[in-house]
Parts: sequence; structure tokens; C-alpha cells
Amino acid sequence: ELGAAIFGPMGRRIIAVVLTLELWFMLETYIILTSININLLTGAPMKTLIAMAGIVGTLTLSLPMSVVAGFSKLSVWCMLGGVVSLVVCGGMASQAPNLHERRHHMIDVKALPAAAGIFSYCFAGLPCLPNIRSAMQKQGDYALAVNLAFAFAITYYLVVGLLGYHYFGDATKESFTENLVPYKGMPDERMFLAFSLASSALFAVKLQAGFPLYAAPVLQALGFGT
Repeated sequence: ELGAAIFGPMGRRIIAVVLTLELWFMLETYIILTSININLLTGAPMKTLIAMAGIVGTLTLSLPMSVVAGFSKLSVWCMLGGVVSLVVCGGMASQAPNLHERRHHMIDVKALPAAAGIFSYCFAGLPCLPNIRSAMQKQGDYALAVNLAFAFAITYYLVVGLLGYHYFGDATKESFTENLVPYKGMPDERMFLAFSLASSALFAVKLQAGFPLYAAPVLQALGFGT
């Protein structure tokens, strides 16, 4: 509606298309990251896991918002558990004698465009906020809830980003949970493996739980739902 107020009907259509594509790519990212973490748990083929994650995500679209909210609460605990696993595994990995040499860069000019893209991508979930507000029982608390959510998100991703880069440097993989998998013969290999598998399971649940929230605006833009 803001696009229509500023640029007219055509502006509204253009912004709707841009936001829909942005959320669509975010959904694909969620499915891929979920599949990566489940692959670490089960060893199943990635193509099969991507298809299954998409099917499960589609099925969750029929859940009422109250159930989705419950999954959101669960996902917060999953995120906190993932940080604990990162701290434990990262600390153990930094003491391992055969660890790949970590290299850190204060500024990597070549990576700045990708970093800027990731930074802007963090705001892709904003179109989900109207759906969340409309489902709130106490809509007067909406502003407070948004502020607290953004404060938590900034703190969480700052901690995870700094810790992950400190522990693994430029060897950090597409999903840092891949860095938590121990190599054979590593000291405390079993405990390391337990924490890495727990981290993968927690983040898989967290990512899958967020699927309905990001899918709802896409469906609305395509003329489905209300």
C-alpha cells in the first residue's frame, strides 16, 4: 500500500513483484539450509532432502497462526541451543592440533559486495510483519514486540557471526554447522559429534518452523489466501 501511495498503482505492482521474488528466494534459502543440516544428521542425498523440506513446508501452510506462533517460540530455544553448540564445538576445534589454519581479514574488499547483499537480505522478512500483526491478540503491543524482536535478532546474529568467524575464519562453510562436524581421530570426537548433531537438528527445526511465515506473503501476492 505504501508503494501505491507514493508511486500509484504501477508502483504498487512493481514493489509487490520485488518483495515476492525476495521472499521466494528466502524460502529457497531456508529449504537448502534445512536440507544441509538434515544431511549432516542423516547422510541422505541433498536432492531428496530439498524435495522433502519443500513438501513439509507446504503442508505447514495449512496450520493456524497460533500453531505457527508455538513453533516460533520453539525456534528461539533452538537458536539458543545452536549458539551453545557453536561455543562448545568452536572452542574444542580451536584446540585441535590438525585444525585447518584459520585466516582472518579485517577488511576484504572483494567480499564487500556479497556482504552488502547479505546485509540487505536480512530485511527480506519485513513483508511478514503485517500478517503477524493481524494475528496478534494484543495488537497494541505490536511496536514493543517488533523492537524486542529486532534487538534479539541483531544481538544473536552479531554473536554468531563474530564467534563463527573467530573460530573458523575464512574456512567457514555455507552453513557453519558444517564446520562443527569433527574429523576422524579428533580429541573428544564423540562429544564433539554429539554437539554438532544437536546443533544441526536444532537449526533444521528452527528453519523449517519459519517457513509458513515467509510463505504467507508470497501466496497473498499470487492471489492466494487473505
